[in-house]
Amino acid sequence: MLYTVNLSQDSSRENMYLSTTLLEKIQENLDAKNKIILYLNKRGAFSSVVCQDCGYLFWCPKCDTSFSVHHSPERLLCHLCGETEEIPLKCKKCGGSHLKNVGVGTEQIETVLKRMFSESKIYRFDGDSIKTKWGKQSALQELKSADIIIGTKMITTGFDFENVWLIGVILLEQELSYPQYDIEERV
Repeated sequence: MLYTVNLSQDSSRENMYLSTTLLEKIQENLDAKNKIILYLNKRGAFSSVVCQDCGYLFWCPKCDTSFSVHHSPERLLCHLCGETEEIPLKCKKCGGSHLKNVGVGTEQIETVLKRMFSESKIYRFDGDSIKTKWGKQSALQELKSADIIIGTKMITTGFDFENVWLIGVILLEQELSYPQYDIEERV
């Protein structure tokens, strides 16, 4: 069965990017001993950092794209060129200290689900958790025993997982908003 959920109407108290419907379906499938795959094509914890005083968005000086916030290890990271910076305490533009992490990434979803479903085996499958070909091979063994797999596009490339009964796509509209002529077919 296919569900499309409007998060403005069905956002959970646990996380604004996870719907109550999705969390209920996760619990139902865990109770039935079924595997779950959650897809979100954004690694890291948050999409970016914004100054609440002046609206400044922290950008990569090399790529002119926003930095993503990562927690393991704590840093700002550019997903295009790999440039890193320390997590800022003050705004580069106005010096204000009211900085806010915005957006969502696989790290954030993993943290929420580990808190909510602490008895379950949860595995994050993305470019931060898998760095090498050998890391990918050992991850495949861990994936077999995982109850919930959270992944980026890496998870969609040639894997055959057994006993998967629920696939959740988080923020599908982000995927569909890329300016490519064939984006609907690719998604």
